[in-house]
Amino acid sequence: MSSSELSTQLLNETLGALQIGVLLSYMLLGVTTMQVYIYVGRFPQDPRWLRAMVGIVWLMELVQGGLVGYALYLYTVLDYGDRLHILQSAPPTLNAAFVLTALITTVVQLFFIHRIWLLSKNVYLPGVLVIMSIVYLVGILGFAGVGFKASKLAELEASMGWDVEADAILSVVLDTAIAVSLVVLLLQSRRQGMASTTNMVDKLIAWSIETGVITSICSVLILAIYETKPASFIWLAVFIVKSRLYSNSLLASLNSRIGLRAQASNVTVSTPSLAPRFATMVTQTRTVTVGDVELYNVNTSAAGLDSSYREDSDAKRNIMSV
Repeated sequence: MSSSELSTQLLNETLGALQIGVLLSYMLLGVTTMQVYIYVGRFPQDPRWLRAMVGIVWLMELVQGGLVGYALYLYTVLDYGDRLHILQSAPPTLNAAFVLTALITTVVQLFFIHRIWLLSKNVYLPGVLVIMSIVYLVGILGFAGVGFKASKLAELEASMGWDVEADAILSVVLDTAIAVSLVVLLLQSRRQGMASTTNMVDKLIAWSIETGVITSICSVLILAIYETKPASFIWLAVFIVKSRLYSNSLLASLNSRIGLRAQASNVTVSTPSLAPRFATMVTQTRTVTVGDVELYNVNTSAAGLDSSYREDSDAKRNIMSV
């Protein structure tokens, strides 16, 4: 292989991979921003902690985008032509981006773990998942901490390469466990509900599987690429995109309540045939919430509120916490 061919391959696996990762992350950042706009406009009654969490995640995404953009500018403009430095340098901006990616990932994971607790009312499974999420965060913070001190990527990979592999494996296990737990709990709620809740549960199960599969595949790619090409930036590019997948899964889950509420509002409450009919019916609005998060409103009549409706509402209250 000639020196020119080697240089081209080197650039493809370093600067080329980093550039693709940064551009793809910017595209997903635009999707995240659009989802934040939809959320702010559609759910003004959500509790302050939930709206604050969405705002913090979005701000961290913006800062992370600026950090990886500057790292790309550093490699392609400020250090243009210095290919040896491209291979060896460990810019602090990338390490800071590692920290923000880990924080975003952990916040989103804790949000879904909180939903698992709401569905299960069991502290043991959510407790184990919380510990795993914190361990993952500590692992990434440790990698970034060493990276701030190391001046060369080779030194960082030699001392903390095992940490990247362990974090990737833990992330796969954690994402899979969250998705499986949500699906199992939703299936249990599906058996307790009525026909009007079945479609909602099916949608939530599909979304839970899709979210878990996407993030797990991302972690598997990071692990596989790092094992085969640790000196390249390909795994780094996938890691940069990872936080966007988590933030979009969070906002997609919150914004999906638009369709679920509309579906719930279309449920008609019928008066039992043996119940007396009154000339004047008292109409009231029932607000179904989980914790302090309002899920949907539905109008009912006092005369037509039977036990089947109450059972259906209880089932909805459980399943729509996801």
